[in-house]
Amino acid sequence: MEWYWWIFFVVVVLIVLQSVPKLLPPIGKKPVEPKLDDLRSIAFASEQETQRNEQRPQIEVELRPYVMRLCRVHGSTGSFTSHETRVIGEEIHEKYGHGSMVDVHDEVRRVLGSGAARDLEYNWAGIGNWRK
Repeated sequence: MEWYWWIFFVVVVLIVLQSVPKLLPPIGKKPVEPKLDDLRSIAFASEQETQRNEQRPQIEVELRPYVMRLCRVHGSTGSFTSHETRVIGEEIHEKYGHGSMVDVHDEVRRVLGSGAARDLEYNWAGIGNWRK
């Protein structure tokens, strides 16, 4: 074997040996336990989230079927590109107005997430006063 192969081999071994401690946990050291302050802050954040959810106004009873229909549309197609989405939006606007469309949209955001809510906004564009 030529001399340069020995140098290459030594360099590779050194690189591997330097990366091993990063991959393995330290020997003889206990895992780091979360500090009491960290646990308190987690518990406090969880309590605040619970309070926010309790304070959130419930959607009107007559609007819940629309939310359910929209969830079914989204569940079956994975988006709100279906014609049924616009029909639901137009029906809400005719019967209950723009404010109720906003309420249904907010409930969809809460249930399905912000990505689905943004998709709903896009597909409701031009219905009544909805964001054009």
